[in-house]
Amino acid sequence: MGAPAQVGLAERRLLAGDQRPRGWVPQSADVVVLQDWFGAVVLCLWVVVPLAVGYWTFEHADL
Repeated sequence: MGAPAQVGLAERRLLAGDQRPRGWVPQSADVVVLQDWFGAVVLCLWVVVPLAVGYWTFEHADL
């Protein structure tokens, strides 16, 4: 059996000795998803969008 023609990213990291723990995230302040205000925006969208869709559906229903 021959060696595979391409080595994937995980294999390259393993061979290079990358020891980052599973679930590691960058600690850069530039990452928007890690900002506190972004969580508030997502929470508001989870509340506002379903309410708006439900209201629109109710208004256009033929009852």
